Amino acid sequence: MGKLNIFEITLSNFQGVFYAGQNVQGHCTVELNEKMSMRGIRLKFEGKAYVHWTEEYSTGTGDDRKTEIRHYRASEKYFEQEVLLFGIWPKQGSDKIKLAAGRTTFPFCFGLPPNLPSSFEGAHGYVRYFVKAIIDKPWKFDYTFKRPFTVIGILDLNADANAVMPAEGVNQKTLCCLCCASGPITAAFHLERRGYVPGEAIKLLADIRNNSNRKMEKSYIDLRMITTFHATTKTRTNVKEIGRIVEGPIEEGQSFSWEGKVFVLPPLPPSYLAGCKIIDIRYILQLNVDPCGPSLDLEVPLEIIIGTIPLRQAVELCPPCAPQPFQPPVGFPVTVGGIGGVGATPSVPLQPEMPYLPPSNIPNLPPPSYNECFFGKVNVKDEDDDEHTRGALDFAPMYTYYNWGYPPTTMNGKMGKLNIFEITLNSFQGVYYAGQNVQGHCTVELNEEMAMRGIRLKFEGKAYVHWTEQHSSGSGKNRTTRTVHYSATEKYFEQEVLLFGIWPGQGSDTFKLAAGRTTYPFCFVLPPNLPSSFEGAHGYVRYSVKGIIDKPWRFDHTTKRPFTIISVFDLNADANAVMPVESVNQKTLCCLCCASGPITASFHLERRGYVPGEAIKLYADIRNNSNRKMDKSYVDLRMITTFHATTKSRMSVKEVGRVVEGPIEEGHSFSWEGQIFVLPPLPPSYLPGCRIIDIKYILQLNVDPSGPSLDLEVPLEILIGTIPLRQVVAQYPPRAPQPTVGFPLPTGATPSAPFEPMMPYSPPSSIPNLPPPSYNECVFGKVNVKEEDDNEHTRGALDFAPVYTYYDWGYQPTTMNGNKMGKLNIFEISFSNIQGVYYAGQNVLGHCTVELNEEMAMRGIRLKFQGQADVYWTETETRGTGDDQQTVTESYSAKEKYFEQEVLLFGIWPAQGRDTVKLSAGRTVFPFCFVLPPNLPSSFEGSDGHVRYSVKGIIDKPWKFDHTTKRPFSIISILDLNADPSAMMPVDGYNQKTICCLCFASGPITASFHLERRGYVPGEVIRLFADIRNNSSRKIDKSYIELKMVTVYHATTKSKTTAKEIGRIVEGPILEGQSFSWEGQEFVLPPLPPSHLAGCKIIDIKSMKSFMRRTGVKLTVGKNPNTMHLLYSALVKLNVDPSGPALDLEVPLEIIIGTIPLRQVVQQFPPRAPSPLQPLSGFHQPTSGQYAGASSQPLDPSAPWEPVMPSNIPNMPPPSYSECVLGKVNVKDEGDSQYTRGVLEFAPVYTYYDWGHQPTTMSGK
Repeated sequence: MGKLNIFEITLSNFQGVFYAGQNVQGHCTVELNEKMSMRGIRLKFEGKAYVHWTEEYSTGTGDDRKTEIRHYRASEKYFEQEVLLFGIWPKQGSDKIKLAAGRTTFPFCFGLPPNLPSSFEGAHGYVRYFVKAIIDKPWKFDYTFKRPFTVIGILDLNADANAVMPAEGVNQKTLCCLCCASGPITAAFHLERRGYVPGEAIKLLADIRNNSNRKMEKSYIDLRMITTFHATTKTRTNVKEIGRIVEGPIEEGQSFSWEGKVFVLPPLPPSYLAGCKIIDIRYILQLNVDPCGPSLDLEVPLEIIIGTIPLRQAVELCPPCAPQPFQPPVGFPVTVGGIGGVGATPSVPLQPEMPYLPPSNIPNLPPPSYNECFFGKVNVKDEDDDEHTRGALDFAPMYTYYNWGYPPTTMNGKMGKLNIFEITLNSFQGVYYAGQNVQGHCTVELNEEMAMRGIRLKFEGKAYVHWTEQHSSGSGKNRTTRTVHYSATEKYFEQEVLLFGIWPGQGSDTFKLAAGRTTYPFCFVLPPNLPSSFEGAHGYVRYSVKGIIDKPWRFDHTTKRPFTIISVFDLNADANAVMPVESVNQKTLCCLCCASGPITASFHLERRGYVPGEAIKLYADIRNNSNRKMDKSYVDLRMITTFHATTKSRMSVKEVGRVVEGPIEEGHSFSWEGQIFVLPPLPPSYLPGCRIIDIKYILQLNVDPSGPSLDLEVPLEILIGTIPLRQVVAQYPPRAPQPTVGFPLPTGATPSAPFEPMMPYSPPSSIPNLPPPSYNECVFGKVNVKEEDDNEHTRGALDFAPVYTYYDWGYQPTTMNGNKMGKLNIFEISFSNIQGVYYAGQNVLGHCTVELNEEMAMRGIRLKFQGQADVYWTETETRGTGDDQQTVTESYSAKEKYFEQEVLLFGIWPAQGRDTVKLSAGRTVFPFCFVLPPNLPSSFEGSDGHVRYSVKGIIDKPWKFDHTTKRPFSIISILDLNADPSAMMPVDGYNQKTICCLCFASGPITASFHLERRGYVPGEVIRLFADIRNNSSRKIDKSYIELKMVTVYHATTKSKTTAKEIGRIVEGPILEGQSFSWEGQEFVLPPLPPSHLAGCKIIDIKSMKSFMRRTGVKLTVGKNPNTMHLLYSALVKLNVDPSGPALDLEVPLEIIIGTIPLRQVVQQFPPRAPSPLQPLSGFHQPTSGQYAGASSQPLDPSAPWEPVMPSNIPNMPPPSYSECVLGKVNVKDEGDSQYTRGVLEFAPVYTYYDWGHQPTTMSGK
């Protein structure tokens, strides 16, 4: 880390476990080898929950098949606070201060808020708490250190009446086989109570009676954690098995009882995850009875509650043991060294060491110990961490564990009976040359006996190329776009080896592998002449061995182990490798009316051939005879890969690294005199042996003129091999790597092929005494190697980087480039209103920040404020028949512009010429203020159109790509329900349906649906009243009430209507001749745009009557006989769903969703006031050396930090502002390019009044 020797955070609580409301104490240590300039050192404390997953949706077939990846996410912030330890805040300027060499310690203490949810790490989301230390270095990468810690939410079982109640369940199952039937299997499952804590033993009581004519293979009880992740528009459930206890077979006509078996709970998060609204946890303890043959298990599930404080009677009856006391960490000393040896002051006063006990009212309760969650550690780097972030990034939350002296129940893991299934190679790095032996062993460890057809290994080597392109044809309304796939494959080998059992083609018989660990050695001989392993942008050369446990009628268990093949490229065998290489180029800069002398550059290398780890000496002469300064010269290495599909080729260029030298003034020269470029681990040139992928390397000298001109380029092709040139080794022998330790030979099984001695790791070579190379991961890093024939059950080393030869000549590798934005470090727009929410007529205040690593020439910096509505969709139809048949795609669109205005912050306008001005290095802040027009429609994002408002920053660079950044914001139009007399009126609907079935008819199903009024605001509860009478001869499966948003998009020649379900509430079945009433069930409105979208002429959130006229919606009864729909503008619809093939009976009602609630509702039930928003710190005017510009309009210091709702209701608390329930969309449009930065994933924000209700679960349909 350069000057930085130590940078770390230590918590006084050595386990890092806290309860809400306690203090997080510790110290941040910085140790420097020499003094360091910085702006300051800060700590950032943060607690948040986050949910995210993706789903793939495919449409079309054949060449027109398209796959869309949709992202679902949600987040909750619990706290975020920064503390300054040293120096100044970023907003206070770019001044630098120096921290002296030596060790400096900064104590800190942070008070946690109350009512925090427990830490949690799950498959699709987490609740995470951490403290991050930042050494702030202007114009350079900051140093960061991250220390996660655990918060445990209190779940006292004594406060839950259900925890002490017994739980039991009964189920039965009849096995039949077409021609015969047997008696039932019955099972009863009982628990003494429902509530337990980790470490406690659950006594398992069950009775199983096998009255069937088939043997039961086993019975078992397993514990499952069921986690529900709630994104803004969809919900996903994940089931994770924690452990199981197994009992043996039950013969026909026999019984079996579980008497006194115990299941000991491991460290787990408490049930429910109270305090988190987007993640929910429940635990199911389930009895399973497994019949022999192809039948599903009989299951008896019971829900249990896992808490953090045990039941009082459980402690009094059998108190747990107290944990061994731990030695508290040694107190940290005051600051020494640095800062003149003066002791540092903590960020807040230190308080006494916090207790590690959960709050409890049970006398003499021994404290629990705190153990890592048994699911193990995960990587906690998130989106705002980068490659420079250090710290405890592999982390497992800690949970309470009470010691009752029981050994924990054996954990099952993810694969049922299967505990371990892995492949180990004797070559610990997994590196081989063609013709060598791949030796290793496959390990299978079972918790109990497993039936299977067999265990196989599959050895495979192949190359694969694939990419897609969009092809358009036609124009105007007849324009069509299709996705074309290009691909090619080469197979080098594919062979399977049977380790146990029989081959799939030999039948479906099953064999049993006993519990315990079994090891199967193997040895596979690689074919000769294989290409090197390679992972590229559009293809790969990949080698792997896959283990398969073959289970007929079930998912196979698979594990995969990729390995590396290195093809030998001996530079001594290529006559060109030893030859010198040079090239010359020149360029004349002209500007219409004038011309200058040429820039000439010659570039020379001593030879063409090198190996990774070797230093390339760079020689060049540059003469600047022009009348313009050269900003810099640099040499970069590029890997050029060509992918050959069956009908087309595609080229990819990847920069590997660069070496840079400084400016060259007019009339001056500069020479590169042996500067070195050290080659990192890379695949050899050409990729010999592969016909569909080709690799070349170009080392290029570039001379970069100031102003609007392209670089002068002098490229030279080099060869990268695997065996160095003989004369190079004789003159400068590389160092020998440290010897590797071989694996011991496996025992206890017969190898699938004869074992041979440990193979050498050296490439074949004719150079005597050549030290072997080391083998390092490719500089481009790891990729995921799951393929089409792998599935979610495939385990193993699925993140993989090929390993290549690297000869150690003692050089430091050349720094990789990786910086895509060149001189530009920061270019962003910030609003003074932190949520970016405004009403028409208000001021949009904020500032645009530009931070440069070095001086930049530009024409100017502008802001563009824009508000518009767009509608666009396509429709495809087939016309004609036979040979005249054709498919035509027509496009429909419309546009409305509300405002568009540009403001110049720096420089000149484009129309004023192509002169350039220079903005100096450092951070420059440009304040702005823009007045919104009156009468704007609300922001809206729909499937076929949007109303969108944004401000875009543009750094205008003539003859080069502009830099742009975009910041959308939300406009909310006022819809005051008090101004609409119909909002207070009750609304009713009635419908009936008669179900007939050819030969008979039944009585009708009737449904009436009632709402107390028509007008509501987000956050408010709609009380649902309905009566359903089932006079038919058929059962009604269910009744449900749903809310739908109905949107009409108006193009210039056509309109389109869409209906989107927002959420639903479901009630159960109604038997023949029975009735059911909805008696005030509640539907809580989520954040949604107001009805009608007033002010927009091309998008309408339609009224219900209009929708019914367009779509023919009626009150119906169908498979879900009683459903009420809430259609948006809005529609609430009652649906009644009959069993069997019949449509639903539907009763739709229109509601109005506003932004200001009804006066009488507020007076009767006032909503809560939201937590005040903390204003952003004011932005600073540019100081000396920066552009001292004025804002686009006079700044209004009295402008509110949050929008003020115009309302005439006295004492009404303001609403909060929440993201639309439909979630974020990508807001890049036609005017944006691939270089546009900023907030491109955006969800409009709408009013939300807090009446304390939990929002109705979204349906996701």
